[in-house]
Amino acid sequence: MPVVAAAAVPVQALPYLLVVLLLAGLTLPPGWAGLQPIDALLLLVAWGVYLARALLRPRRAAEPGPAAELPVSRAALLGVPAIGLGALASVVAAQRLGQAFGASDLVVGLFVIGLLCALPESFAAWHLAREGKTTTAVSTAMADGIVSLTVAMVAPALAGATVGDVPLYLANLANLAFLGFVLVSYIALNHLRWGQELSLGRVSIFVGGYAVYLVAVAYLLAR
Repeated sequence: MPVVAAAAVPVQALPYLLVVLLLAGLTLPPGWAGLQPIDALLLLVAWGVYLARALLRPRRAAEPGPAAELPVSRAALLGVPAIGLGALASVVAAQRLGQAFGASDLVVGLFVIGLLCALPESFAAWHLAREGKTTTAVSTAMADGIVSLTVAMVAPALAGATVGDVPLYLANLANLAFLGFVLVSYIALNHLRWGQELSLGRVSIFVGGYAVYLVAVAYLLAR
């Protein structure tokens, strides 16, 4: 049974939950729904605190696994441009699909671009889990979420991304509520010494929460 180390909670899960609460405080109050330039600074500070805290923690023995097949410099030289081009191609292709099928930007963003962004992360988590690096797999997914809710939000915050559409506002609320549910559930089920056992029953809790989230978003969009 895959087991995630208990340290994943203080290093990743708790900071992720705090970032979700910060973003909710910056975007959800009706008086200033959306992101303003000052929010970009707050999000960057939050990411910097998370990064510094994670890097300054005492190091422990790494999880077992085979050594990398490529040198780090060569892997980075191949990987970084591929990630950048893939992200650009995903967004452009999703926009073209949305225009072809007459889908709104909200639908394209949630269910097309969001899915395309999750696929590389899901493949990385699957690959690491198969190598026995379950903690690394879960931590990678959480770190990606933290970056997505901080650094990735800087550009729209500098542009002044207001939320004037009620369905979009409610979808944002549902999204943050789902993230909060998953993180609180993960933390509550974690054992302080043994960590988190990713049994079928526990994973089903997260899958069930995602199903409720999808139903809620579909209902909001239908209105």
